[in-house]
Amino acid sequence: MKRYKYKIFIVSHGRADRVFTYATLLDYGIDSNNIAIVIDDSDSDLNIKDYKSKFAEVYIMQNDKINLDTMDNIGDKNSVVYKRKFCYELAEKLGYRYFLVLDDDYTNFYSMFKLGEFVSFGSGYKLKNKLNDVIYYYFSLLDLNKNIKAIAMGQSGDFYAKSFPLFPRKVMNSWFCDVQKKIEFKGRFNDDVNTYLINNKIGNICISSLFFALKQKDTQKNKGGMTEAYLNYGTYVKSFYSVICSPSSVVVQFDEHVGRIHHKINHKFNDVKI
Repeated sequence: MKRYKYKIFIVSHGRADRVFTYATLLDYGIDSNNIAIVIDDSDSDLNIKDYKSKFAEVYIMQNDKINLDTMDNIGDKNSVVYKRKFCYELAEKLGYRYFLVLDDDYTNFYSMFKLGEFVSFGSGYKLKNKLNDVIYYYFSLLDLNKNIKAIAMGQSGDFYAKSFPLFPRKVMNSWFCDVQKKIEFKGRFNDDVNTYLINNKIGNICISSLFFALKQKDTQKNKGGMTEAYLNYGTYVKSFYSVICSPSSVVVQFDEHVGRIHHKINHKFNDVKI
């Protein structure tokens, strides 16, 4: 397998003492030189100081210098979508073509395939000392076709159904990216869903490979990051950004698996088939 030169960017806000992903990556054999923390200047001076004291490589994004369509007029720039876009610029500046953007709340990485069969989420092999090879695997998939713009690992919600596609047209949580394949990011909330919807609609393929998966802390229960914003505006508002992006394929409804209002996507009405 081709060995890629890459950088991992962990995006964070207000959680210098709870960047679980950093410790998890080290525990799984990733060299600390491959990891950087990306925060923003809307965080408090105290929090920024804490990040710098705890991590060797920290980059501070200037919010006012990142322009994109947030799909609203709220004005608050505490949104991870700015950091996702910024990471393309940062990777290029640092001399990396390939990079991986992760949230800060991951606790494990698993293989979903065991003894020739898929297993329930969390019961596969932990990828300790193998994660680096898995990262190479995802970048190799990204290289397969010029139209594949971003790729992701699986997450718990991908495995609720008894059967599921191995390569669903979605990218969430983990973003394996190539600076030569920049894509458009959109929307203050639900930005990952918005982004794969609008890109898959025009043939910029955003896809996951579910042979491997990550585990994260319960969403909207971990203080800091986007949690307070989600709780402030509510999950209906959060999910409706994706309805605006693709009203022909997305609805908002109660999801019994996550126990709250959530988006529901009919991909046959959104994704390019050619």
